[in-house]
Amino acid sequence: MVEFTIRGEEFWTRMGRAVEKVNERLRKTVGVLEAAGVPYAVIGGHAVRAWVAQVDEAAMRTTRDVDILVRPADLPAMVSAMTAAGFHHRNTSGLDMFVEHPDASARDAVYVLLVGTVERGGEPNPDIVPGVRTDDLQTVALETLVRMKLNAFRDKDRVHVRDMLSLGMIDASWLDRYPEPLRPHCSMIPRGELSGAVPRQAGTFDIAGVRLMCAISVQNLEDFAVRRRRDGMAAKTVSTELTIVRQWLNFAVTRRMLTMSPLAGTKPVKPKPGPCRRQGEGEGGPSRRRRGS
Repeated sequence: MVEFTIRGEEFWTRMGRAVEKVNERLRKTVGVLEAAGVPYAVIGGHAVRAWVAQVDEAAMRTTRDVDILVRPADLPAMVSAMTAAGFHHRNTSGLDMFVEHPDASARDAVYVLLVGTVERGGEPNPDIVPGVRTDDLQTVALETLVRMKLNAFRDKDRVHVRDMLSLGMIDASWLDRYPEPLRPHCSMIPRGELSGAVPRQAGTFDIAGVRLMCAISVQNLEDFAVRRRRDGMAAKTVSTELTIVRQWLNFAVTRRMLTMSPLAGTKPVKPKPGPCRRQGEGEGGPSRRRRGS
């Protein structure tokens, strides 16, 4: 049984160092390949991080894997460049990897995947182009990355796909971009889920009610606020009602009725202050009560 013995500053240092070591390994590897002119592409979890960072840095996940895609003809040049930079080359069960110390764990390795090689019985690995290049890093195109995730389809791959779905990076139209062998994997993610707010059958909850939640928009809330103000509701009351709607949608997400709220990322609607009719007032303005009535 594991005991919680690492505490205090050592605890925070260890957590921070774990992330920093992986990032440093990636940057060092990319720097070596760039300097040597070896064509490559960053794939795997770091490719997902690079793409997610374009949308929402708060949604980025850490990963311990550094995965590099190269063409088979460029592998000797990569081995030469990496070993010259102090890395140690290993080939374990046909998988090439590089570690920074001879006795380092495979968990701390840079993994090499070869273009055209079949991994885990799926499709062959794609080429490194078309790709996306920044000043000092190259990764694969988003469509290629999603295809690789659908092809591998391990637990972490499904998580990565769902992250991209929730951020609106991909949608239902992407299903038509991939070949028939990948369709079974696509079907494991409900088609509705590729559209953002997704109805899910949750226990005995009426699916029609879930679809109603999916249809809610900011415009709906603005229209609702205007009507409630016209009905004589105070702005504070209307604001509370709008907050309850958002809480209701968030509750539906926690109960897995929705994959995400249709209002996620939007600002709360603030009812406009101003005169409103009191109960019983007509369209023409306040009704005058007769004296003595």
